[in-house]
Amino acid sequence: MITRPFDSLADSFEHMLTVFHGPQIPDDLSKTIPEEVIAKEAKRIFICHERPLLTSSKFTLFAGCRESKKGEWKKYALLSPLESGRELYSEECWNLHNRAFQAGIALKIQKYVSASKRGYFLPFSFYGDLYQFLQNAEDLSEEAKVFIAKKLIDVVSQLHQLNIAHQDIKLENILVDNEGSTALRFYLHNFSFATENETSTVVCGSENYLALDHNVSFIFRPKLRDIFSLGVLLFSLFTKKMWKQQKDSMVLEWEKHPLLHRLKIEEEYEKILFRHSADIPKKFMPVLRGFLKIDPLERMELETAKHTISSF
Repeated sequence: MITRPFDSLADSFEHMLTVFHGPQIPDDLSKTIPEEVIAKEAKRIFICHERPLLTSSKFTLFAGCRESKKGEWKKYALLSPLESGRELYSEECWNLHNRAFQAGIALKIQKYVSASKRGYFLPFSFYGDLYQFLQNAEDLSEEAKVFIAKKLIDVVSQLHQLNIAHQDIKLENILVDNEGSTALRFYLHNFSFATENETSTVVCGSENYLALDHNVSFIFRPKLRDIFSLGVLLFSLFTKKMWKQQKDSMVLEWEKHPLLHRLKIEEEYEKILFRHSADIPKKFMPVLRGFLKIDPLERMELETAKHTISSF
């Protein structure tokens, strides 16, 4: 939770079109489609806006929702509807997501069925995902970025303590919600690739955040992959740059044989971090170096990272 000295942080978002203020459906959004939805807990009336107020990699539209039992309005976001009867989440990933929800590091997702479609919904995340948050916010202070970075390391650490690897850590899969007028909370989202397995032979995740594990071995360690992706995410948080775009000039042959060229690649990584050293808090430099290792077994453990930045 963000408290003082972040009291004015919420003021930075007054211009955000993705933010829905107030308990009622806004009058100026006249094109809405009432639709009764049957969910497990109760009937709900979704008011679906034609023009999405919230867009990201997974959210397709915003919906106000009237709970039939109490008759009050709540705010929910609808997830991408099911296509051709295919489930968005496998049963395994659904169960892993629910475990993360029970631990307080994911938002509750429920299935819905209506006359025209079926899919999933979850409580509306006030600021959308972390990508939107950074795009829409005014420049955040270093203090705010450090706070966010610490919370993200802690959230991923909690997930790993549940013996769950997310395998798709990225800006778009971190939801940012508000608690009161000056507080923020962060949740993991989209458990499509999540696993309890300590090793895997499946390459998955988003290209911009992938390590070179698949070129190192045919067997991967999902939790260690999460750590590399978290390093890429933190780099973007501090610099507003994408890691992959910073290393496009790297020799392709190095990436094909990363262990053979490990020292050269990590020297290139060091040059990238040095170029952006003015934007990366000094205490986080060893953490980023530790996360962005070619050899998965050499990556800094999350508990070690938390200890490194604990005095910051």
